Amino acid sequence: MTDADLAEIPDDALRAALRARPNLVLDDLELMRDLIKTRRPSGRNVRDLYGVLLTQLETQLEDLTGAHEQVIDAAYANMMSMAQTRHAALRILEAQSLEELAQIIMRESPAMLDLDVARLCIEGPADKLPRSVTPLAPGLVDAYCGSDEFAEGAAVMRRVSADGELIFGDSARIVESEGLAPLDFGADLPRGLLAFGADDRDAFRPDHGADNLAFLGKVVERIARPWLKAAVG
Repeated sequence: MTDADLAEIPDDALRAALRARPNLVLDDLELMRDLIKTRRPSGRNVRDLYGVLLTQLETQLEDLTGAHEQVIDAAYANMMSMAQTRHAALRILEAQSLEELAQIIMRESPAMLDLDVARLCIEGPADKLPRSVTPLAPGLVDAYCGSDEFAEGAAVMRRVSADGELIFGDSARIVESEGLAPLDFGADLPRGLLAFGADDRDAFRPDHGADNLAFLGKVVERIARPWLKAAVG
């Protein structure tokens, strides 16, 4: 629309249109700037527009600052999680036996990862597994985790199952959420599960990234495979 076209619109009609839809002006920061940029605000109406513009700019600045703070907080939390995961992985790699591995997972890794409970579980008879490994009945890993969630070998993060005692024993009473990493030790070897529990129901949620948990699972798989083969072979 040209200036000539605008000039043909009656002032009353233009005023009525703007009053009917004031946000066309108030939400258009570029237009608001054009209305007041020619000189220092003077007069009540111009001062009012200037105040509205400042208020909107302040609001946008606060929103932008809040968004930046959230990004920074999320990045910091992710860095902390990665550092904790690396620390736990290095300690796990120091294990010299399957029993020591299970002990490190159960007794040391919760403090390293700021969690409450951890277990190394393996499907198989208790008499063939070290005492610190939680024995599971064949097929229990899929049954507990849910075959649909577990089919791709991805970590599962969720509110604790009603059958949490099967994994965490007596400690299940304090567990509100759980992170479960599948353990595939290879052909002809039983399935396993690396399980972490937290008393915070939001510590493990399906919408959380599970890369660190899956990584720890892969570390455990590789170091435990020869020991497990010797134990059950």
